[in-house]
Formats: sequence, structure tokens, C-alpha cells
Amino acid sequence: MRKFMGDFSTSNSTVYSNTLHDWVYIRYAGILLDYAEAENEVQGPLAQVYQVLYDLRQRAGIDPGDNGNYGLNPAMNQEQMRAAIHQERRIEMAFEQERYWDIRRWKTADSVYGQPVQGMDIQRTGNGELYYNVQNVFTPHFVAPQMYLYPLPYNEVVKNPAMKQNPGWK
Repeated sequence: MRKFMGDFSTSNSTVYSNTLHDWVYIRYAGILLDYAEAENEVQGPLAQVYQVLYDLRQRAGIDPGDNGNYGLNPAMNQEQMRAAIHQERRIEMAFEQERYWDIRRWKTADSVYGQPVQGMDIQRTGNGELYYNVQNVFTPHFVAPQMYLYPLPYNEVVKNPAMKQNPGWK
């Protein structure tokens, strides 16, 4: 999690301390992934969608491999490319508070939040060896599909008789 940590490699400091950060609201990588996602949904996995993923992986220092595909299947269908873009977005935007909004937008929150959050219990045995035990820490719940959309404020709904409240909200 070095994204939000200070750069202490250039100083003589041996401890972490307060560091000023510029908060980035929109990243170039995010715009590219938005473009790739939209293009894939409209036209399927064309060359420009692949090129976005190649560019992002090249920028991250990933080896293109012998075939130059950066570990991607060159013959993906739309569904497979959608999954690849979702995974790329998950990795590229990690710890940047994007995931929550992505899974709501993709309407996959019910399956994602149905999985337990796991942690690691690390114990030292009597002979000094470490024992790692995966444990379920928390099981979140996505209560209802209506949670994909927020309710419209009541005052706004009553202003226009043609306006309808989002499904599942009163």
C-alpha cells in the first residue's frame, strides 16, 4: 500500500511521518479504462480496446511476452473482455475508493458482497515456524437490488408529477 505513503527513499528518515499529498480525483488510467469499457460495450473487443489494456500494462512495467499481448488472450469475446477490463480496473485503481462504485455500476454487488472477507491468522509454533491460517473475518450483505440506485429526494419527486421514484423506494 505505498500509493498513499510518503516517499522516504530520498530522505534519511527511518520512520514514517506526516506527508502532504495531492488528492487525485481523476486519473488518466481511469479515463482509459472508462473508454475501453464503453467501447467494449458498444462495439465489442476491437483493436482500440486491446490497445488501452496494452498501454496500461506497458506503463505499469509488465513484460509484453513473446507474443506482445501482455498476458491477454488475443481472441476474447465481449464477455471475456468485460471480465478482463473489470479485473484491470480492480488492480489499477486499488485503494482509490473506486471499487464500491464500480460494482454498483456493473450491478455485481450482490455477488461480490456475498463473499466473505478473509484475513490471515499468523501463529508461531513452538519450534519457531510460522503457521498461516486463512479466516473469514466478515461477511458483508448487499441487502436488496434497490440499493443499486439511490432514492430521489421526496421534494424533487413531488415537484413533477411525471417523475417516478427509483424502483424499490417510496
